[in-house]
Amino acid sequence: MKWIAFFLVFLVGTAQASSDTPFLLEKKGILPSGMRYEIKVQEAPYAPSLQLPEDDCGMWGVDCGNPKFSINMLSLKLNDKKVHWPHKYVADLSYVRKVEIKEAKAGVKLLIHGGDAAGSYSAEFLIKKNRLVERIVRHGEFPDEVWEKTLVCNDLLDQPERY
Repeated sequence: MKWIAFFLVFLVGTAQASSDTPFLLEKKGILPSGMRYEIKVQEAPYAPSLQLPEDDCGMWGVDCGNPKFSINMLSLKLNDKKVHWPHKYVADLSYVRKVEIKEAKAGVKLLIHGGDAAGSYSAEFLIKKNRLVERIVRHGEFPDEVWEKTLVCNDLLDQPERY
């Protein structure tokens, strides 16, 4: 019985310790099709904008309020080519717990899971032709509901012959 209590205390202590350190992932791998990938996701201390109210509930990963950490850098290469990734599509994601990359019919999907309980989320990014084209965010407690959907269109990149 003592070992169960010790184990529970250990789990609580581990969860607390992990929330006090920023997330960092650097990974290389090969998808089932043979496509190579390199990914780096890094959190840093969150610095709120002076133009925004202190608590505007605009961050994923917390149930309102400002997080300690948020993503400050995400880079992805597919077959040694850098994916065009505007920072604003990850700047509101905090307390990252897990990052996955997988192939889909439409391209490559990057999944970022973060937060806990009422502040939990999963962000799904669709990449086609080395470009981010869609972001979908779901609340962790309502995984079947889309809470945000962004289509990323850039006429300069989509139709360079116009420019």
